Amino acid sequence: MAKHYVMTLMAANRVGILAAVSQAIAELKGDIQEVSVTVMGRFFTIILAVDFPENREANVIVAHIHGIGRHYGLEVCLKDCETAVAMENSAKKRITCYLHVSGKNQPGMMRQVSVRLAQHEIDIADLYAVRNTDGTFVMDLELSVPAGFAFDDLPLAINGVDNSSDISAQIQSRADYLNARSSRSACEAPRELNRDLV
Repeated sequence: MAKHYVMTLMAANRVGILAAVSQAIAELKGDIQEVSVTVMGRFFTIILAVDFPENREANVIVAHIHGIGRHYGLEVCLKDCETAVAMENSAKKRITCYLHVSGKNQPGMMRQVSVRLAQHEIDIADLYAVRNTDGTFVMDLELSVPAGFAFDDLPLAINGVDNSSDISAQIQSRADYLNARSSRSACEAPRELNRDLV
């Protein structure tokens, strides 16, 4: 029987990291179920959902992958999905929705938006945010919302986050959200990572 893990890996971006990690997982008899790769600045991050044999100890997995990736300065974090599932099952029912937030960029906008969502017990499942060259920002969020939450109140809560920043928030369809995600890689030139958003 397989044991399910989520693994996060980070290193300075260099050719061959994914090949080395895939080889290490194969040597451990692991089976990759899902993978996401992001390069931001000069750093390379991989998030993987991986099944390993039940008798494969977590510390052995981490040690082996860290050993293979030492040449790349690889950092390894491994989480047991069974624990997360148990916590999720004990939580109240939630609904997925998608939100698009945009406006004039000001320092701390991501903090303000995330705090407002947390006040309503809304969990951020996925987020992409960027500052545009014209001084505006865009955020696309996948949210896990408590069942019974009034969706019409969600944009109102975000729009009121800072009256001086001219923020606009709209509920998206899943198709629009996925289209926004796919367009990230279609940009002609990389846009500047905005530390002010944090």
